[in-house]
Amino acid sequence: MEQNNKTGGLINVAVAFLAAAAGTWLAVRSDSLAGYAALIFLGSGALVALISLFHIFLEQRERVERLEYAEIEAKARGTALFETEAGSFPAKQSREQFERWGVPTLTILLLLSQITLLYWLIWKKLGPAYATYAAAMKRGHSVAGLFEPLLPLCMAAGLVVMLFLRGKYVCAMARLGGQNLLRPSGCYLLLGSYLYALVAAVLVAAQFNYAIGDIIGGWVLAAGLIFLVLENLFRVVFEAYRPRVKGQEAHLLYDSRLVGFVGQSRSMGATVAHTLDYQFGFKVSETWGYQFLQERFFVLAACLIGLPVLSTCMVIIKPAEQALLERWGQRVAGHEVLQPGLHFKWPWPADKIYRFQPGRVQNFNIGFVPDPTKEKETTSVWTASHAKEEYDMLVSSRPKVGVVSDAAVSLLSVSIPVQFQITNVVDWAYQNAEAAEVLENVATREVVRYLLGADLDEIMTTGRSNAVVTLRERIQKAATDRKLGVQILYIGLQDIHPPVKIAGEFEAAVAERQRKQVKILEAQAGAYRTNTLAGAEAFRRQAEAEAEFTRRTTRLLAQSARFTNQLQAFEAAPQVYPQRAHLASIERALVGVRKFVITATNTQDVIQLNLEEKVRKDILDIKLPPAKTP
Repeated sequence: MEQNNKTGGLINVAVAFLAAAAGTWLAVRSDSLAGYAALIFLGSGALVALISLFHIFLEQRERVERLEYAEIEAKARGTALFETEAGSFPAKQSREQFERWGVPTLTILLLLSQITLLYWLIWKKLGPAYATYAAAMKRGHSVAGLFEPLLPLCMAAGLVVMLFLRGKYVCAMARLGGQNLLRPSGCYLLLGSYLYALVAAVLVAAQFNYAIGDIIGGWVLAAGLIFLVLENLFRVVFEAYRPRVKGQEAHLLYDSRLVGFVGQSRSMGATVAHTLDYQFGFKVSETWGYQFLQERFFVLAACLIGLPVLSTCMVIIKPAEQALLERWGQRVAGHEVLQPGLHFKWPWPADKIYRFQPGRVQNFNIGFVPDPTKEKETTSVWTASHAKEEYDMLVSSRPKVGVVSDAAVSLLSVSIPVQFQITNVVDWAYQNAEAAEVLENVATREVVRYLLGADLDEIMTTGRSNAVVTLRERIQKAATDRKLGVQILYIGLQDIHPPVKIAGEFEAAVAERQRKQVKILEAQAGAYRTNTLAGAEAFRRQAEAEAEFTRRTTRLLAQSARFTNQLQAFEAAPQVYPQRAHLASIERALVGVRKFVITATNTQDVIQLNLEEKVRKDILDIKLPPAKTP
């Protein structure tokens, strides 16, 4: 029996590794996702077969050791020389240490390898493959099938036959012959035959260019691998807290019960009962609670499944909501749009409800990805980014008068928030696939077109208001033409600036242009000031000349008139007039001149005159009152 155990373990390891090598060639040759997933199961089975083989060797050594000890003890019965202590069985100690430390360690390593391969399968294979398939179907393109699936199909069929025959034989031998250490690897081999039958079906579908079959098969096997990983994880954790019952045979930690269910003939209920009894250390399957659940399992399952399904027959549409009703993927005539209120429908999955909020204002952004941490900043400069990510757009640059430039376009960072409402839920849901993405692409296209026809300086200064109106009209027209069923409410040009990398150079150019404009304006102001002052001076001089001309002319006319009058006076009194003219001349000459009056003439007084100017004339020059007339 021990020899059969050892030979069976060796054959299991050889078959598992041979099948793993063939499965690797199959997966690489066809690039089948289901082939990669089945290979992970088969690789886990190969590692389990190795662990099982090593365990078989340790148990065989222990049996040989016990037989040798029994033989020696029988020959030397009663001799104190051959009395053996409890700790003198090295093979037994090796087996116990392996079961205590080696098996948990190897099981944890197996679990980590499964988790790593599961991550690689989902995120590196299944995810990109499904994304590529979805993108191709969205564009209406066909997806090619697998690469040369005929030879891998033959290999998959051969693996199914080989793994099924060996796995079925080992599982039966383990069940009937009591060779429990062969059961884990045998169950993995039998499971591998079923998995490669699925891979063969996927390859047959690939012969008819049904690429989705490989993706579905890969996801199904990935889901099974997830359950296997969770079962191994829980088994490792629960084994540490399992009560140890004396005389109870320990379940092999690397023996998966989910995989073992494939190679066992007992029902799922028996497997669950045995698992609970082993985990809790007593006959849980004989308690009234378990018996009650076992007898009424189907009734309880029907209630648990039926009640949620029946609850889907009623649907409540909230205020400000509208819903679309589909039955088996088709619209129901007369009930396409459900208004707010209570409605009855067929249970899921026959009828499905898709809710919309046509009155809610929705928004998306063009040209940038917002950053919530930067939205609180109150100061905005060109040289610092205002969002998490900004996209540069082309804008035309019209040449200025007198400026020679070869650049016809420039780069500009534009942040444009767009707000809209759904006005027709039927058009929004059915006229376009991914309507929100289509609307954003349409709006982005119109913005790019507008900027290519706009002027850089104008749109950054005085043309913003006109740009907002024009963009809203263009986007609304484009959305209407695509039957998106939306109304554009708001277009905002909240941030327009050159790209951050060249904002400093742009600011320097703008500053230099402003300084040039300042100098031009200063020169014009100087010209205006000089011309105005020159005109004022010319007017002043002309006015003075005219005034001098008028003054002289008037004086000469006055002199001529006075001479005529003097001539008449002279002719009337020739003796008196000269005397009078003489005295008048003296009077005019003495106006404002200090005078000294000497009244006595018959004296010989010496008179000293102080001809110095007086400091204050008002002190000494006392104005005499006029003489009173008698």
